[in-house]
Amino acid sequence: MTIGPLLIRTLVPADAEAQPCPPARKPWVIATAALAAATALIDLPVVTMALGGLRAEFGASFAMAQWLLLLAGLATAALILPSRRLGTLHGHWHVLGAGLLVSALGGCIAGLSPRLDLLFFGRLTQGVAAAVVLPASAALIAVNFAPGERPGAFRTWTLTSGIGAVLATLAAGAAILAFGWRAAFLLPAALSLATWALLRLRVPIDFPDLVQKPLDLAGAAILFASGGLILVAITLAGIGFGLPVVAMLAGSGLVGLCLFGFWETGPAAEPMLALSRLRSPGFGLATGAAALAEIGAAGTVFLLPIALMEGSGRSALAAALGLGCYLAGQGASGVLAGRLQRRMAPPLAAALGSGLGAAALVLLALSVLADLFWLGVLPATLLLGLTAGAASTILLAEARRHGRASTTGDMQTVAIRFAILIAIAASGTIAALAYRDLIGTLAPALSASPAGADFAAPSAEAAGFLSQRMTGVRLAFVRAATVGAFVTGIAGLGALVLSRAGPAPPAPAAPKRNRHGPRTRRPAPWQERPASPAPEATPAKPKRGARRVEPPSSEPSRRVGAEKPRSEEPPPVPPRRGARRIAPPKLHQPSGPRPPRR
Repeated sequence: MTIGPLLIRTLVPADAEAQPCPPARKPWVIATAALAAATALIDLPVVTMALGGLRAEFGASFAMAQWLLLLAGLATAALILPSRRLGTLHGHWHVLGAGLLVSALGGCIAGLSPRLDLLFFGRLTQGVAAAVVLPASAALIAVNFAPGERPGAFRTWTLTSGIGAVLATLAAGAAILAFGWRAAFLLPAALSLATWALLRLRVPIDFPDLVQKPLDLAGAAILFASGGLILVAITLAGIGFGLPVVAMLAGSGLVGLCLFGFWETGPAAEPMLALSRLRSPGFGLATGAAALAEIGAAGTVFLLPIALMEGSGRSALAAALGLGCYLAGQGASGVLAGRLQRRMAPPLAAALGSGLGAAALVLLALSVLADLFWLGVLPATLLLGLTAGAASTILLAEARRHGRASTTGDMQTVAIRFAILIAIAASGTIAALAYRDLIGTLAPALSASPAGADFAAPSAEAAGFLSQRMTGVRLAFVRAATVGAFVTGIAGLGALVLSRAGPAPPAPAAPKRNRHGPRTRRPAPWQERPASPAPEATPAKPKRGARRVEPPSSEPSRRVGAEKPRSEEPPPVPPRRGARRIAPPKLHQPSGPRPPRR
């Protein structure tokens, strides 16, 4: 028996919307896609829990450790759209397998690296692999399920990937607690290899598309460079660089974004984004409000493991529980978004969700400050993921209604990913500046050295000031969470402005189809035009000397000797003389024995 990938040898038409996947293989397709998506989704929370041990071993500053997250996220955000074309060029099965192998390789390099530069290279490799794995896992479901089965398959995929992300985060916290920070990189690598084996053995190979489109690598490079300059400017502000340097870098990044817009609207052969959608004020306002809601929540969640582990002295497993509650709330936010939209207008529902998210951030800040974990931190993180996720979901749906284009989802994907990166950089900068001011008041001797004034630095100088250091970390987290609550409240105000702008224009209804083809709608009575009467034919003038022919009359002729009209039925034939009369057969035969024949 040969064990290998299942290659379907059925000829698939060029216009087929799905390949003939066997029904027994469809659950394996969903499981493989969900495991691949969960492996890419746990990157941010798992690496955040490993920053403390990583900084203690390599002596890295907080800004340098922060760039371990920013570098991988920047590569993912810049390459996630061009990597979708790879599946159409080479097949989603092959692209997903290659992405999983590259992700495992990057995790092994980062987990086994003896130097910090190799660790950065491994993180960059993981970011590129995540940009390939995330769209390929969703496309794997699209090509193996018929159009009628896809909504249920995608719902199952979303649910299972969310549950897998929560369980993987808890497992990573337990592994970090038992084996150290290197387990944060080696565990995702092991999950990637297991997913690759499942893909190899249980998922059928799909066929590439016949229409080949080039990759927009130039646009991805411009986006990567311009986003990187903006993130560098934000992080340098936390280190203490002057305003001219920060403004120059940020301005260069904005110029790069303008160059990216010029490239996408002009010279690009196959642009990644349809930037003409930004002309719609409703689309831009709704997408910006959703990005602000993500910024307020993601920045606080990034600092939560640091505040719990370095500010409260809790373990990595406790930090994993807090992050797991946030991920669980985000997974259930779609249900809350649907119920809110059924009870009120979508902009008002988004404003309510943003307000509850801001209240959850304030509750989380007070819980961390008072060191209330079970009764404060866990419920607050669950409420934050539930409400902020619902607000973001509603606002993105409203933006798609205002945009009314198939490419609005791609633009929203890039916007939300860059918003999360800006939230990580900005919250880290706010926390670093707040910690430097607070530690100067709590422990002036500790703030004299650069290592002691670094945010949550596990340095030797801070050994004698443990309580002051922990208090400074918690207070810095409170300041960052307060700014996050303010930003989330601004997102709610944006949703209210969107409600004043009016409802989204209705999408054009698709014509109903039946088995005979598209059904056309009958126009309204006031839209029907009366048919113009046909011009009457002018009788031709008879020629001189021509014989006049009378038109035939429909009445019978009354002349003598005229032939009688024939009837359509023939006359009955009289019976012959002496012929035997045959009686008609009886319909009902008498029951009982037949009398004897005489």
